[in-house]
Amino acid sequence: MNKKTVILAFVSVFLLSMTLCIRFNLVMAEDPETKFYVDPPKSAAWRCATFTINLIVADVTGLFGWEFKLYWDNRILNCTGAAVYIPTGINWEAPNSFQAGPGIQQNYNATHGRYHKALGAMPIQQPYPKGFNGTMVLATLTFHCIGVGECVLDLADTILGDAEVNLIPHSVVDGYFSTIPSIQAAINAASPGDTILVPSGTYYEHVIMNKTVSLIGENTRTTIIDGNGTGTVVVLTTDNVYISGFTIRNGGSLGSCGIDLSGTAMNTIIGNTVISNVRGFYLDFNSSNNSISKNMIMDNFQGIVLLGSCDNTIYHNNFVNNTDQAYDNGTSSWDNGCEGNYWSDYNGTDLDGDGIGNTFLPHQGVDNYPLMSPYMEGDVDHNAIVNILDVLKVAVAFGSTPEDSWWNPHTDLNEDKIINVLDILLVAIHFGETW
Repeated sequence: MNKKTVILAFVSVFLLSMTLCIRFNLVMAEDPETKFYVDPPKSAAWRCATFTINLIVADVTGLFGWEFKLYWDNRILNCTGAAVYIPTGINWEAPNSFQAGPGIQQNYNATHGRYHKALGAMPIQQPYPKGFNGTMVLATLTFHCIGVGECVLDLADTILGDAEVNLIPHSVVDGYFSTIPSIQAAINAASPGDTILVPSGTYYEHVIMNKTVSLIGENTRTTIIDGNGTGTVVVLTTDNVYISGFTIRNGGSLGSCGIDLSGTAMNTIIGNTVISNVRGFYLDFNSSNNSISKNMIMDNFQGIVLLGSCDNTIYHNNFVNNTDQAYDNGTSSWDNGCEGNYWSDYNGTDLDGDGIGNTFLPHQGVDNYPLMSPYMEGDVDHNAIVNILDVLKVAVAFGSTPEDSWWNPHTDLNEDKIINVLDILLVAIHFGETW
């Protein structure tokens, strides 16, 4: 009998023996310590998004081989990839181990996909493999969400075996998946401090930010929260919220808003487009210390209203074609010390060529440093194009801090009080862009 025949015979005996022994050995321990489970136990993803799960064995002793099947609803999920892991620090490398099983079967039947895999050690070459002790990831599966709904990630027909071809008693815990149906559902399911990444799409809903979370859209132009002509689109009811990367549009009438920050503080609203609302932003006398920057505020009846609100910072926004651009009867700052906002109705003059208006100030009664062109990241001189002149201006001020004579605050693009490679990178990333 040649070596290949011996190996095949061993594999066959190994799998057959484990299969025949399963009924007996699983009865041996009513409460086994070893656990085979799906991690995380609950997964959620947006439709068209991708996520991963791990299949983990915990607190195992003498693991010499394993096999499992995982089932899912193939109308909701498509398994796009799988990786199997060999225990580290142990000589399980080929030819001291084997893998078997068909792997991914997306259309196992009409309603379910299946992943079927086995791994075993084979003592045919010195140094002989040893059984694994401890906790490890046996496999990682990647899924793409293709439908809406929920399903069990059913971990079935699990086998853990030792070197004596005895089954290792263990408990099994399935996983669970559900599609995230809305932004609000994602917020409701989040914990304080979480970051919620929202893929591109149009979400017809009204969002209540009632937890201290970060809400980040995939792309400002293509990630849209649409109020469908009713009510306020986004309402903040707690502090320390971060919102970026959305188009927020089509609120209702009668005082409704794109974003309402009434009664909240320490929020950051950055890099959004707020368009076609009665009020783009609204802050009342109970709102304070909020940061509103790098937003396009466009085609609203009122761009922003601050009614008695104080200590907010509002700069690097573009106020374009709002019937009433801004109202502020509180004490907020409308610049960062050297640059304010762009206003489509500003008709002043830049007397020193730095891209900042010097006449008819403060514009709208609030802005002492209005930009001559719409704000663009990387556009140091605010002339609506990022080019070599912006690179040169950053280079001239390179290495400076506010204490230095060659310091130029307009070149501190990331506002960290030092001109360094990060500022040059910001220009490079946006190089060639125009308004």
